[in-house]
Amino acid sequence: MRYAFHNGIKVRIAEGVYEPAEDTYLILDNVNERGPGMALDVGTGSGIIAIWLAKLGFTVVATDVDVRALKCAKENAKLNNVKLDLVRCDLAEPIKGKFDVITFNPPYLPFKDNIPEEIWWYGGKNI
Repeated sequence: MRYAFHNGIKVRIAEGVYEPAEDTYLILDNVNERGPGMALDVGTGSGIIAIWLAKLGFTVVATDVDVRALKCAKENAKLNNVKLDLVRCDLAEPIKGKFDVITFNPPYLPFKDNIPEEIWWYGGKNI
């Protein structure tokens, strides 16, 4: 079992869920606005960014298309004693309302093969 640690947050990385990397940590190190307020984390993955936003005092809605990612984010929220409103959807399609902070750390690797279990890693053919 793999774990990632940053800014006092510990997250378990489930099989098939994108592991936080430098781009994730760059977001964590630069989102310093404090709640209360509403935050949206699109493509939450492990939930590390959503958890950080919750620790800053925001009410957080976190979305992901992958059920495994949402399950992982739910477990990590519990591990870090925060509450997240987790929604399965593509990007933020059904989400309504106003948000004070919106984060999105999208996939950015070019898509190589039509392998559904690896689709969350890729951003498209033209990247």
